[in-house]
Amino acid sequence: MHTLLDDLPFVATFVDDVVIFSKSMAEHREHVINVIQRLTDVNLILNADKCHFAQKSIYLLGFCIDANGRRPDPRKLVNVDEWPIPKTGKDIQRFLGLINFFRSHLPLAAELTAPLDALRNHGSLAKVWQDVHLDAFNNVKAALLAAPVLSHPDITRPFFVATDASNHGIGAVLYQIDPDTQARQYVSFVARALTKSERNYFTTKRELLAIVFTLKKFHQFLWGKKFTLYTDHKALIYLHTQPHASPMIVGWLDVICNYDFDIVHLPGIQNVLPDRLSRLFAPQETSLTLEGGNSQFKSPFAHSISHAATKLMHRLFKPMEMITPPEEERTKLPEQSHLNGHFGADAIVNDLHDNGIFWTNMKDDALKHVGSCLPYQRYNIGKHGYYPLRSINADGPGDHWAIDLCELHCTTPSGNNYILVMVDVFTHFCVLRPIRFKSAIDIVKELSSVFSLFGYPKIIQSDNGSEFKNNFVHLLSKHTGMDHRLVTPYHPRANGLAERMVETVKTALFKRLEGRPETWDLYLDSTMYAINTKHHSDLKTRPFALMFARQPNAMRDYSQAKSANPAEVRKSIMKRIKEMEDIVIPGIHEGRKARNEVTKTRYNKTHRMHKDIPIGSQVMIVNINRSSKTDPIYDGPYIVHFRTPKGNYVLRDKMGKLLQRNIPPHQVKRVSDDPKADGDTFYEFEAIVDHRLHAQHGYPEYRVHSRGYSDEDDTWEPAENFSDISAINAYIKRRFPNGIPSDDPFYAAAPNNDGARATKRRRTGTSSRT
Repeated sequence: MHTLLDDLPFVATFVDDVVIFSKSMAEHREHVINVIQRLTDVNLILNADKCHFAQKSIYLLGFCIDANGRRPDPRKLVNVDEWPIPKTGKDIQRFLGLINFFRSHLPLAAELTAPLDALRNHGSLAKVWQDVHLDAFNNVKAALLAAPVLSHPDITRPFFVATDASNHGIGAVLYQIDPDTQARQYVSFVARALTKSERNYFTTKRELLAIVFTLKKFHQFLWGKKFTLYTDHKALIYLHTQPHASPMIVGWLDVICNYDFDIVHLPGIQNVLPDRLSRLFAPQETSLTLEGGNSQFKSPFAHSISHAATKLMHRLFKPMEMITPPEEERTKLPEQSHLNGHFGADAIVNDLHDNGIFWTNMKDDALKHVGSCLPYQRYNIGKHGYYPLRSINADGPGDHWAIDLCELHCTTPSGNNYILVMVDVFTHFCVLRPIRFKSAIDIVKELSSVFSLFGYPKIIQSDNGSEFKNNFVHLLSKHTGMDHRLVTPYHPRANGLAERMVETVKTALFKRLEGRPETWDLYLDSTMYAINTKHHSDLKTRPFALMFARQPNAMRDYSQAKSANPAEVRKSIMKRIKEMEDIVIPGIHEGRKARNEVTKTRYNKTHRMHKDIPIGSQVMIVNINRSSKTDPIYDGPYIVHFRTPKGNYVLRDKMGKLLQRNIPPHQVKRVSDDPKADGDTFYEFEAIVDHRLHAQHGYPEYRVHSRGYSDEDDTWEPAENFSDISAINAYIKRRFPNGIPSDDPFYAAAPNNDGARATKRRRTGTSSRT
């Protein structure tokens, strides 16, 4: 229709609607004949019942259009007063959608609808609906009923523009003055809500934003013509008085300089509105927060890698086609899969898919089953914590193992007390071995046994426990060429892969015990198999399949199975090995790299990044030995000696001695950049041997014995002269093992931890004498 009548200037079309507008009846007759002839030429038939000729006004697309202008169709607004109050966020969205259709007739629509707009993402409004929302709802309906007629613009007469800005939105009105009656003839209203950042603008900047927004919206009417702008003139004064304008301000200035206008000061658009409308905009001080939709970080590259990896794993490790089991078997299959470790619904679905089984609504059936499983409900909780920023990667299967000990606090009849947990970093394949004692001999024996099966790795990593950090493990590493890497002490996240596997093993193992915790070592092998054959969400396959380049054999009767052709078997094995080397391993590397980037980006957005502390700065460190709430949260001060390549800090105390362990950045609190900021001389003492109250002021003093000096050289020091309050706490616990008696004068004067954080400290020590 548009193509057929596009060249006729007196015709407007919308889908199958044709509007013909003329200045006289004679002209109208010619126009109608012309249009009907064109329609006839292409065999289009008119519906006579829907044709209206020689009309002074028409109803079109929800509006009534006549010689005076355009207004909302009154037939659609007859029941506005009876519209029900919204009950849900969906009701708000439907109501605002209708209002948005007539937005060009509503002045400052964004300000009117701001309270309602804040509720559009809620569910039920029963607990959040307030008087301010009811007033806004009624005001919007009243504004719709009082919406003025929008006149047809007359380009021969000058235009007038008025702008306004509130805490919630900006708006403007374009109008002309009737030369005979001097009445305002409104052409259009525009408005929009302010964004979260724009709501932080100060008033003058918001007014300036309203001007720029208005000029862009009314560009077709204003550009190339002189017009009058009613606004707060301070906005333009601000624009021209900026000594160093930002790029945004420069852009606004460039927009404004494209127009020719006179400025008239008018604080508020309400002064140019009809009386019935202006009364709807009473000043409101209520502060509302507009709620927008949730945003999620999405990486197209990471998504494509993940999708490609999924297709790759399905192609390599799924030899069978999907089958749909009968309905009577669909209850038993999720149950059988769930018993293999009591994992969640996703694990059930992935396991069934791996075995070539599929049916519609499988996920719903899996969710229904795990919801009725008591072991799953008792032990599975939501994930917590976050991934470390520095990821640990391996070159291939068996190259890098992370190890840790799992203690179950229950001795089995075989005498086992611990589980040696070993995780291959590349495949996440785990090996679990029960051991009696966490001794160096037991650990080395199990490591040698496992590595004799899988091959000795290039790297093993562990914590600093004595079972791992000893001469036996050192000799094993030395003679086999392994690089034994120890994580930072008291920083378990550095060995996060092994730590998470320990929790997974405990959870999966406990679900199998059924009230017999002393039999845990009997279920350890089956638990290990369940974990290794579980579909891994990051790898998009099972750890077993990555470690051995094949899927595990299904547990079914093979007594009647036919032997495969040996030549075909060899060919299949060689093909799988080649695909592992050429496709799977590179694919795993690329997918892991993409996921690490996504994780790092998310982490950086939600965490405050650590700033490097200069060498020589004074710092405090978290008190890892804090045994009660009365103990200090931090120890120190210490001085930064240097920083390791992995980012940990090596510190020394005031006596110049290096701390025995490295400190991770999140346990360090910066105090000063100047190691001499304290300004006092520190002495090392051997023990606190006595206490008393100061004769004049009554505060506690402690008799300090220094190493290498006689008792006559002991000195009395107040608590503020000690660099570490733990020495005083240890003395008090030793002197008063049952607590300080309430009738002792020292009871009320004994220091607390707050009293130890004084400015001046002169004594430092780590031992005490009986």
